[in-house]
Formats: sequence, C-alpha cells, structure tokens
Amino acid sequence: MNSSFFFGKNLLFKTSITKSTFSLENNNLLTKQIRNYSKGKISFYDTALLSKYANQHLKPVSLRQLITYGERPLTREKLLDLTRFSQTELPVRLAKRVVAFHNLPFIVGTNPHVFGVYRLYYEAFERLRVFRLVRNLEEEKVYTKSLLQTIQILSNVIPSIAQGIQECTKYIGKPQKDKFLNDLIWSRIGLRVIGEQQVSLSEQFYEQEDIRNETNLEKKKELGSDIDSAWVGTIHTKLKVAKLFEQSSLFVQNMCELHYGITPEFVIDGDTDIEFSYIPSHLEYMSLEILKNAFRASVEWAIKSQKNGNGSVSEYMFDGSGLKFGDRNKIQPIQITVTKGAGSVCIRIRDCGGGIQPETLARIFEYSFSTYHGDENSHAADDANSSHHGGISLTSNLMMQNGAGGPIAGLGFGIPMTKVYAEYFGGSLDIISVIGHGCDVFLKLPSIDYNVGNLQI
Repeated sequence: MNSSFFFGKNLLFKTSITKSTFSLENNNLLTKQIRNYSKGKISFYDTALLSKYANQHLKPVSLRQLITYGERPLTREKLLDLTRFSQTELPVRLAKRVVAFHNLPFIVGTNPHVFGVYRLYYEAFERLRVFRLVRNLEEEKVYTKSLLQTIQILSNVIPSIAQGIQECTKYIGKPQKDKFLNDLIWSRIGLRVIGEQQVSLSEQFYEQEDIRNETNLEKKKELGSDIDSAWVGTIHTKLKVAKLFEQSSLFVQNMCELHYGITPEFVIDGDTDIEFSYIPSHLEYMSLEILKNAFRASVEWAIKSQKNGNGSVSEYMFDGSGLKFGDRNKIQPIQITVTKGAGSVCIRIRDCGGGIQPETLARIFEYSFSTYHGDENSHAADDANSSHHGGISLTSNLMMQNGAGGPIAGLGFGIPMTKVYAEYFGGSLDIISVIGHGCDVFLKLPSIDYNVGNLQI
C-alpha cells in the first residue's frame, strides 16, 4: 500500500490514506482559497439546486456495511457499489452543510473566515454532484480522484471556522452556535469516514489487482509483502494503542522541548500489547489534543512550583536559551495507562500539571472557550483547554500544521472536538481534576468491528 506517515518524520505510524498528512504548503493554499472565495460575488442565498439535495433524507450506512465492503478479496462489484453509494450520499450531506451556513445570522455568515469555508463546502458540492453513477472501473478512478481532492480541500477548515466564530461571538447566541458547530463537526466526521473509506478501498483494490496480474513470481511476492492485511479501508483491525500513544507522545515532546527547552518524560503501562479495531487518524487526533494539554500543564506547573509562585512564567520560558533549571526528572512524567474491557479499550492520561479550577472545568467542553486573553501570566491550572502563544511558539504552531488537528491553538476547539470524536463511535471522554496536583483524562473507545457494526454513520 502506498502509505504515508503522520507528523512527518516524528511519528512512524502508517495511515491508509496517501494524502492524510498535509504540508504547510497545502495549508497556505487553503488560506489563499478562503481569501479568494470570501471576495467572490456568488449569491450567498442562491439555493435552488441546493434545496433539491438538502431536502433529501440521509441514507446512513452502518459500520458493518463499511467493513463488509473491505473484506478480502476486494471485488470490482463491491468497489463500484460503495462508489455509487458515495456518489448519491455525499452531495446530499454537503448540501445540508451549505444550507446550515445559510441559516447563520447574516453578519456571521459574511465573516471572511466563515464565508470562505462556506464557499469550500459549496465548491465540494458542485464538484461531486455532476458525476453520473459510475458504470465501470475507469469511471470509478475519475470520480475517486475528484473525491480525494475534495477530502484534501475540506481537511483543515476547522481552524478557519473557529477563528470566524470567535470573531462573531456577540452576534450569535450560544445555543445556535453550539448546534451549528456540533452538526458541522459531527457531519464532517461522517463525510470523511465514508469518503476516505471509498478512496482507501479503491487504492487497496488496485494494489490487489497489480499483485494478481503480476507474472514475475519474485516481483509478485515482493508486492504482496508490502500489503498490510489488517487495513480494511481506513480501519486498522490490529491497531496497537500503546505504540500509537508512544509515537504521539514523542511528537508532543519535540514540540514541548522546542518551545520550553525542556519536556516531561512519559511512561506507558497497563496492557501495552492491546490491539483493537479503530481508525488510526481519529485516535491520533485525540491523543495529540490530550497530550498537548498534559505536557504543557506539567511544564508550566513545574516552572511555577520551582519559582515558588514568584515572577512571570512567560519571562522564565522565553529567556532565549531554553530552561536551565535541571533535567527532565525535575518534572513529573506523564503516565499513560492502557486497559482493555469487553469490546473496548480505555486510556488514562495522568499529569501533574496543577489541575483545573472548577469554574474552568465546568466549561472545558464548550466551543471557543479559552481562558487566554493575552495575559501571559496565566498558567496550566487556569488554562487546560488552550495551547496559546504562552504555551506553543510560532514555530511549534507551524510544525503542528503537519499533524492531525492543525493550528487550533488558543481557539478552544481541541478538547471539545476530541470529545466529539470519542463519542462518534460510542466512546467517551472524561476529565477528573485535583487542584494543586493534576488531571486524569479517561478516553474510552469501542472496537470498530462487528460488535458495533449496526452503528449508523
């Protein structure tokens, strides 16, 4: 399989989508597209064709069906069947999202960030709806190429939405804001699961066919050795949880050390050999968001504790040469414990970062909630939900754009989105705080297999 590595050279875990990792160049292109679209003169309320699609009922697909499509050997009939489903379902879902933008207050909808994302969704709808149902593999290839382009373009829109909504907070009520964002993020996950599953199975099908048609036995054996049969589209049926968290932790360690000059160690214990079935890119995103907060809180609390609460944490952080107060053993390590239940896994991430104040903890899952307002003296115990410029430097932010999650620092979307991702397949995210000590974050996830096969997407 032509796989790619998340987070560049920092992580080694392969994904089944070749274009899952997006470069800084792609992010800059997205920014230019949004700026160009925000200057466009296409009517914001030109919805005649959109209404035709948006008024159609969704046709949910179960996880069991998606897994069945990917059972080996992959067949031409199953690939074309899934492609036709994508062709009929994705334009309907995209149209419903575009109409949701229309229903925003006018001043919110015309915000450059929000309107730019609206235009990207509109263009995606137009791009996919024009295809007739595929009749053969050649037509499938053309459609899949366009679908992959659509997935890439829409892959990193959340930072722009977060910025736009933050700028328009006083013009939209909290209930409407929460509903819009919940629906957008929830439907976005569904769009990507269906779209990426189809793109991945297409890629895997042609790899399988290349092997089948190869006449050179040695070459045939070599090609076959590159195939990881654990992949069923974007689902990995033997995902090693501890290994993925190790790789995510190493990546966050690099970011932490880049900014602070020092970083905590981490320990992974429990059932470290656990394998389960899940979408790796989802777990990578959740692990990053949780670990960013844990590492940052631990470092800043250690700084604060060593200074006995005197002086500015930021002044100590930005001394130009990194921290010089000792080795990593001066900071309590991040403890990651993995356990397995009946058809599920639970990961506890424990830090000694001073905990979260009760008034902050009560709002930690709210979109756009962040205690950072430019006060560089805020510290970990007051700001567990954002990685603002006092915690992640400009260089770190640019590097983070190569990883899942993207540059959402300071906009209060990381933890709320992690909760949505956890709950999408029936999991949960819970946080327990002990003031003056630290936090335990519990991430419980079901195994994506036939046990949850009837879950509708």
